[in-house]
Amino acid sequence: MADDLLVRLARLESIIDERDKLYASRFEASQTAVSAALTAQKELVAAAFLASEKAITKAEEAQREYNVRSNEFRGQLDDQAKQLMPRSETVTMIRSVEDKVRAASDDREKKFDAVTKEIAFLREQRMALVAERATSHDRRESTRGFLAIGISTLMALITIVTILLKLGASAAPPPYVPAPQGTTVPIMPVTPR
Repeated sequence: MADDLLVRLARLESIIDERDKLYASRFEASQTAVSAALTAQKELVAAAFLASEKAITKAEEAQREYNVRSNEFRGQLDDQAKQLMPRSETVTMIRSVEDKVRAASDDREKKFDAVTKEIAFLREQRMALVAERATSHDRRESTRGFLAIGISTLMALITIVTILLKLGASAAPPPYVPAPQGTTVPIMPVTPR
């Protein structure tokens, strides 16, 4: 019976070792996946940042060109004003230019807002991945703890049963033999064990 118990314990230990290796490999695989995802997120953020930088550079160049053209336009307006150009035409031209500047400025602000929103979204995604990884790790640790408690409890029960079986076999009372009829049997005092 003790050999059977040792065989069972050996099987249980081999199963535990096997499962531990399986969980370790799964954990390593999930770590690799999370690292790859984080790297991809970093690359996406870097690409978005680079695109934003390029867009800002282009907008600044366009603004410089616009400023140069605007200065030329103002020079032309001065020339026209010197040549007695009517005021209503001048006002109309200036309003047209102002509308274009306003539209370009609004467009640039929209693009900047879109890039800002994308960056915030990527940050939220990264934080969600970090939180998910922490939750997964906590679950694995809880599972391992419960498994360890269960195995310890099982081992304690097996030990208690083994001890009780050994005690029960060694402390068995003597078999009952009835006394022949007509004879008296002396009563022996009962002593606690």
